Amino acid sequence: MTPFRTIPILLLLVVCVLLVAGCVSPGQNSPSPLSAANASMPEEATGILPIPSPPDVTPVLTFDFFSSGTPLIDIPGSTTTIISGATSVADLKTKGVSHPETLDIPAKVTRYDLVAFNIPAIRKQLESGQDFPVRIRGKDYLASVSRRIPAKTDDGIDTYSGQLSPDECSDVTVFLGPDQFFGTIILKGEHFEIKRGETETRAEYGSPLHYIYSNHDLVPAPARLCGGGFEAYMFADNVTPQGTAIVLTEKDFREFPEIGAVIRGEKNMTATCDRSSDRYPYCIGAGRFSCEEACTIGRYIDVTDWRNTTNFGSGITRYVTYDGKNYYLKITWTS
Repeated sequence: MTPFRTIPILLLLVVCVLLVAGCVSPGQNSPSPLSAANASMPEEATGILPIPSPPDVTPVLTFDFFSSGTPLIDIPGSTTTIISGATSVADLKTKGVSHPETLDIPAKVTRYDLVAFNIPAIRKQLESGQDFPVRIRGKDYLASVSRRIPAKTDDGIDTYSGQLSPDECSDVTVFLGPDQFFGTIILKGEHFEIKRGETETRAEYGSPLHYIYSNHDLVPAPARLCGGGFEAYMFADNVTPQGTAIVLTEKDFREFPEIGAVIRGEKNMTATCDRSSDRYPYCIGAGRFSCEEACTIGRYIDVTDWRNTTNFGSGITRYVTYDGKNYYLKITWTS
């Protein structure tokens, strides 16, 4: 090859080296991911252009948006929870409720759910006599209620009462009228109140708005004197009391530890017992129960006056037995 022919080739190689040096920065062995991404983008996207701001769009708010917690009470298929955990009437308008000034909600209620009921659907459930689902604080129960006699008052309001399954210590009392559904549900010591917040029917819901609150949502908190104490009296070994025997098991002690401590002798508070007589049955100890445990201890308490009991166990209708021993429980209410 002649020198004249090699010169163009050398110049071409130099140009290629310079081009490569201009594309790769010092200290870099390969293009960055960003450079690679830009390489595949349109030319106008890789230039130095201002990034457009996102459009100013106000979100469309729904009623679910305002739910600040789990609804207190929900009857599936018959309850529309508009706001859960509202704290004042003043802010209801900003949360989508029209004409909040028409709502009659007492100032002492500091927190509540605002709901609308499907009154015809609830009436159908109640009149069917069948158990129906009720969700309280997110937990499912079955309401078993029956109509009280007289069935209907002069103003057309029916009264129903019963319990929630599987909690046998619960209590349900509700009232159903042409355009209202109100009442009280007691569950695990908590009282839930359902009230009508207005008299006029709202076209969008087909009924007036109602509000639901717990006794924990009142200020000042009401004074609640409840609960109390109990005393356990043991019969002589050769005495079989009259009445119905309730056999205590570990399940009873788990549900109501206080009775287990007394019966087992772990809590011998004889100073609180009535020691007016040394005859059987004699006091072996005493304990206490809370408001929530009042229904539980009611399973074991006899309904007769303990003074009618004798050495032979007559005069009672109910007693408890554990480990071969028989006991009579006397209860003392705080209120």
